[in-house]
Amino acid sequence: MVGDAEFARFLDAVLSALADADRIRAGRQTSITELDSAMAVPTWPGLPSGFDVSSTPERQLLERIRENGGAHVLSRRERRELADRPPIAEMRDFAVGMLAAHPDLPASLGSVVASGAPERRIAAVFFTLLHLPLLAEMVSRRLAAVYWLEAHAGLAALARSLPRREALPVEARRREMFRALRRSRNHLTQIVVAAVGATREFPWAHQLFIEKQLVALLEQRHDWRNQLIDISVIAVTPPTPGEIELYRRWQDLGRAVREAEAAELAAEAVSAEIRARHRRAVQPERGRIYTEELVPAGAILRSARADLRVARQQRRALRISRGTIERVERYLAAQRAGDRNVALARDRDETLRSLDARLGLVAPGNLMRPAEDERWRLYEGVLEALTEESTSQLNTHNFGYCFLAACRTTEIERDIGMSRDDQGEFQWITRPGHAREAVDMNGPRREIVISRPDRFIVPDRFRLPAGFSRDPQHRETRLLRATAPNERQDVFGKLAYGLLGSTRARSRALDDFFDEHGSSPIAPRELRDQRFTSRQLELIILALFASNLTDQDNLAVLRARRARLARRVEEEIAAEVGLEASAELINRARADAGGRKRFSVMTALRGFAGVSPTQMLDALRNILRRTAGASGERVPLLDDLWRFLVELHNAGAELRTGSGSVTLRHLYEFPNGQSLTVDVLYSHLFRIGRLDAASVLPGQLIGEIGTTGNAANIHLHIEFEVRLDSRLLGHCYPHEFFPLRPPPAPRGPFAPLTG
Repeated sequence: MVGDAEFARFLDAVLSALADADRIRAGRQTSITELDSAMAVPTWPGLPSGFDVSSTPERQLLERIRENGGAHVLSRRERRELADRPPIAEMRDFAVGMLAAHPDLPASLGSVVASGAPERRIAAVFFTLLHLPLLAEMVSRRLAAVYWLEAHAGLAALARSLPRREALPVEARRREMFRALRRSRNHLTQIVVAAVGATREFPWAHQLFIEKQLVALLEQRHDWRNQLIDISVIAVTPPTPGEIELYRRWQDLGRAVREAEAAELAAEAVSAEIRARHRRAVQPERGRIYTEELVPAGAILRSARADLRVARQQRRALRISRGTIERVERYLAAQRAGDRNVALARDRDETLRSLDARLGLVAPGNLMRPAEDERWRLYEGVLEALTEESTSQLNTHNFGYCFLAACRTTEIERDIGMSRDDQGEFQWITRPGHAREAVDMNGPRREIVISRPDRFIVPDRFRLPAGFSRDPQHRETRLLRATAPNERQDVFGKLAYGLLGSTRARSRALDDFFDEHGSSPIAPRELRDQRFTSRQLELIILALFASNLTDQDNLAVLRARRARLARRVEEEIAAEVGLEASAELINRARADAGGRKRFSVMTALRGFAGVSPTQMLDALRNILRRTAGASGERVPLLDDLWRFLVELHNAGAELRTGSGSVTLRHLYEFPNGQSLTVDVLYSHLFRIGRLDAASVLPGQLIGEIGTTGNAANIHLHIEFEVRLDSRLLGHCYPHEFFPLRPPPAPRGPFAPLTG
């Protein structure tokens, strides 16, 4: 039912009517059981008294479907006959009768299936009315899940701010919320699967029912994300000019300390080399080396150490708290990102009151405190709890993932540029940490080609000027940009992401970081002070061990250096977990990304007795944070990895971490001559096709799905950006852009939509 505006309005009206009738309830329930008892399930769609349900075999068949909630009660032969020769006239009578008899729905909705309505719409309305209980339960559970997510995060932030004894009841409450949230995700999946299964025999007749729910779910998540932006902007109090100046001074002294450390290391190396020659020499050469070289080198070394002590003392003497440093950094980051806008600053007090009210609902006792500093700290704690890696399983996985996974049956009916069989091996997911417009497809390596962009229905949520249709004509498709992957660049990108994290690995930040530290032989303090996340550790392992990441192998002389580093990592991990140094903890065959099968770092870590993948990652984290060897000399692995990153750059890797990607620009035109563009980004490609920048056509190879860039498994990352002329309208989702596949040849009067 893609593109049927009347059916879309019908769905919206049904949801509004159910809400008005208090059939959609979700609020402060703290468990699935409590939510179930609070929900008021809509009345099962009945029929007016005296309605004819048995005069013809077709009416008897539809009554069986109505009574049981779907065509799943029919035999295979009956389902085939129903799909071949659907009784549209009888379906219309049943739909009108169910609308007239339902106490929660206005009878005026029957106009959507008035005489002359498309057959596809009549079939879709009939099945939608059978799904009223599922529809109300779906929306209620979605709203409850949002509440449980915020409650879990707020309680986690509050528990961390309380003494242990006082935090125990708060922790118990938080665990209740987590259990409710986890069960809610599973329930949502089951409900959507049931809705899909009830109409599977009718290709696309009920597609918009699923898509409206998917869009509503993702939009709900986006509203929550926007709330996070409000918290991050409002909760970071502007630092004073004195605090910013203090922070600048702290940064300058930090650079002075790093320079002094580098000078000390250089002086130590020179002195060690002279001492070694002095020991091997014989008189009178030995005396000359001592007088002319060793004594001056010792003086230089003592001077370097004195300079380092002074620099460290000056930095310690600078009285600046860690909280001030973090607050200034967040404030400056918000400024760079353009988050601190005039509207938020103007509505500051109103936003704070809203946050107080919202956060006050999720804890036993209002989170607002008289002290302003405490208030900021709690808001920032909530933000941290919502976004940190340890709770990432609670965000997008509990919203987008369950619906995208449940809609897998309907998604493979979309023409995304690969066959149904190939697409059936993939799973649409959203990943924690992704931009809200991004969607991933996890699966094996497969080629993907240009889809049919001949029709794009602009979603209703995008505001178009008055008089504009939502069905512009496709004019052409161009190649906007393409980044070809190669082995050296991809190893550099993964190692940069792994060592620096996603924030510093962004192009502009990476340029600045290399300008400041690129000549240092030791890892910068920013690397040594951080706590490496599991994803960073996976990317480091992938950068050292994975083979055939791209189809262009240009590592050349660095291959041996990479192999030595990889072996050293294995030896140090083995020593850390108490295994033999010769043990090969990482399976090279499983670390080969070149096979056309599913691949991830964790599969390469499995299958070895005595140590789990988690233990290996924890051991690597401890090794990277170690600053000296067993005998006290400075030989940390982190320094070697940093030098290897610099060597990759010196060997030709660019200061970027982007993966193999292709961006296509689809141009559409309105009757008045204005243009609409949809830029589609395909990322993490193993290789890219040869596309003409001026014009690309359906069926041309875009590339092959891979694991390049900031990726630890084979998947395709897709983003869609919609613009009217040069004005950004927003981002859409794959199921809103990719057309439905051409249907099979019609076998009866019921012909599915083709786009």
